[in-house]
Amino acid sequence: MRDFHVFIEQQGEQIYVGKITGSGSEDAVFSYAQEYLEHTLKGETMTLGLGRLSKSSIILCEQLRYKIYGEEMMQQFRKVRMDYQKTIDIIRKYRDSQP
Repeated sequence: MRDFHVFIEQQGEQIYVGKITGSGSEDAVFSYAQEYLEHTLKGETMTLGLGRLSKSSIILCEQLRYKIYGEEMMQQFRKVRMDYQKTIDIIRKYRDSQP
């Protein structure tokens, strides 16, 4: 079993995004790095101006970063999921109102 670490370049900086694990192409599996997912979710919601989702995802990212697990983290995860669904509903409503 081997691990290949995957990086992308953003604005001249190498960013670690995850790894490919496997013995060969038949069993190779890619998995994202937790810190990349946290950073991406937080950054995208802020960039897009998704206030409610941005706020709840920032809190969840901080809990994950500082390893605050358990019921408190699960409650925040449910909040992010609820905020995500509300955001999707608003986007769909807007899309459906367009000619």
